[in-house]
Amino acid sequence: MGHEGITHYLDLAEVYHCENIDKYRLIYEKAKRENISFVDSLFAVYDSWIMRKIDDYNCSMYYENTSYQYASLVAGHAL
Repeated sequence: MGHEGITHYLDLAEVYHCENIDKYRLIYEKAKRENISFVDSLFAVYDSWIMRKIDDYNCSMYYENTSYQYASLVAGHAL
């Protein structure tokens, strides 16, 4: 899909409200704190170890607040 495809998809999602943008809180947090684009942050987060933890609903990482998730992401392990 690539960078341009993802950007286009997110633009359309915001217009048509077909995607819950709120689920991307960690991606927004990383983009804001590191001053990078949302799409670059999306690729970085989705390629990281933390996505396996967040996607595991039996793991507490899914339920943690965004600040904790971001701090763990930066540290490279769950804090």
